[in-house]
Amino acid sequence: MPQATYLYSLTLAPNGNIIVTGQYKTYLDKAIMLELDISGNVQWAKTYDGGGSFFFLKKLGFLASGNIVVGGYSDMDSLVFLQLSPEGEPVFGKKYSYETTENKGFSTANALLPLEDGFLIGTGIQNKTPPSFTFDKGGILKTDLSGNLLWAKSYRDTTYGITDFVDGILRATDGSIWVNFSDIYHYNTQNTPPGWYNADTAPSFAIIDNDGNILWNKDYGDPTVSWQKQDFNFMSDSALVVVSEAFGIELMKLTRQGEGDCRERPLSIIVEDIQIGLNDFIMTVDTVAVQLIDFDLPVKDALVRSYNVCCDSLPDMDIYDAFLYYPCPDRNVVWLEICNNGVVPYAQDSLQIAVYDADPYKVAATLLDTFRLGELPNPGNDCKLYDIEVPISTTNELFFVLNPPAGLSPPFDPIYGFMGVAVPECDYYNNKDSIRLSIYDTVLDLGPDTILCPGDSLTLSESYPFLLFAWSDGSTDSLFTANELGTYWLEAVDRCGVVQRDSIMVDFDIPPSFDIGFDSITVCQDDSVYLKIPSIFKAYKWGDNVCCEFDISCDTCAGTLPFPIIIL
Repeated sequence: MPQATYLYSLTLAPNGNIIVTGQYKTYLDKAIMLELDISGNVQWAKTYDGGGSFFFLKKLGFLASGNIVVGGYSDMDSLVFLQLSPEGEPVFGKKYSYETTENKGFSTANALLPLEDGFLIGTGIQNKTPPSFTFDKGGILKTDLSGNLLWAKSYRDTTYGITDFVDGILRATDGSIWVNFSDIYHYNTQNTPPGWYNADTAPSFAIIDNDGNILWNKDYGDPTVSWQKQDFNFMSDSALVVVSEAFGIELMKLTRQGEGDCRERPLSIIVEDIQIGLNDFIMTVDTVAVQLIDFDLPVKDALVRSYNVCCDSLPDMDIYDAFLYYPCPDRNVVWLEICNNGVVPYAQDSLQIAVYDADPYKVAATLLDTFRLGELPNPGNDCKLYDIEVPISTTNELFFVLNPPAGLSPPFDPIYGFMGVAVPECDYYNNKDSIRLSIYDTVLDLGPDTILCPGDSLTLSESYPFLLFAWSDGSTDSLFTANELGTYWLEAVDRCGVVQRDSIMVDFDIPPSFDIGFDSITVCQDDSVYLKIPSIFKAYKWGDNVCCEFDISCDTCAGTLPFPIIIL
């Protein structure tokens, strides 16, 4: 019978496959681990029964030997730590329980860092005394290579008392150990910062020594959003924090000293030794069959809008819209709608716009022109519309960048707008927009040569995009009436300043005459009279009776009757 399975982590193994961990069975009293190839096919799958309840595995690490180390959770209050062979067979298993007079317990292993002399395991510590049941401290355990406990410490900030979980532990290239704390579940709002939500999550970072003591730490709480989960990793020169929260994904890029974000604040954290009970436990390991089903997964491109949360003292200039007003042979006229979504004004006459022939965030685009805007929109989502003349582009595209980074050649990362290379803004990613160009196709056309009937006239007209007019008689209006035989011409200047000329010939058509004979005819009863005219006309209408083709007949005629003809 299929069992309920919850998967908690996917980790890339050294052999290129994927190790998946989770929880198995209806009562969730077994942990599960699978190895999948890159196509998702199961290589092996095992369940682990620790003899307790609510048992699952979560955070993974790999040793040079190929063995797997994994941290998890058991019995609703204990931390577990296993070392397994590359095929998932147990090497050892350890369970850690909180041993003080306080009614406390651990959460799962949210962080795991293998070291040369052992392992660091990050977790949370829960107050199990009713009615709170809250996690109010972060915890780090240091073990030797066999999982025996070397030290255990709890961490709680002294300002707000809300450092609740250790969500990540990483070693930087310089060897320093970085810890990511989070602040979650503020059920008691008495100790939270003013204006914070009841369930804020704010990342705090610390560097610890080999004994778990804090060397440096800062907090980056944001009172305007509810953060829910953090993860972080190191780039070549800085720490990149990826934060998932209720309204999207937030990224923070920090220097190695934790600088570069407006929300940073010093934070004092209490570090306390805690007593941990350590028990070896024997696991029952079973190989399980896993049902594998391929399924179609619809994929759709996502529109992602990015913004900087440090907006309490910055402008935020935004190209809200850009579109081609009209092309010219030597330039293009573009409309840009510029807004200030920030809370402070941008210095008047100082906002620069750079125009490129390709995306300067991605490729080595060519700078076509730069210019500055005059009167700027006010803060608070005010917008203004600007029509500007920009160069032509051989790529048939134009890319506009507000406040371009000074001294940098494309491609350049928009993050430089935050780091002070250019004027600091709340959001630099919305400073770019682009348009596709079209060809200049304005043509002056008075129409084909025309033949008029006697007495008729022809009205000639031209309008926008032509602005200036000079007709053959010297008049300068956009309308002209032709009522005589002859050739008429117009010279006009369009909105691009291009002079064009066109002409039209007007002629008059004189209809031919014809004669059907006597003005009156006397006929005898039962006789017929046949009248005929040339078949050169478009339509015919006979008087008194209408008949077919070119003749008229009357079966009851008496005396002399007139037959007038009307030619149409």
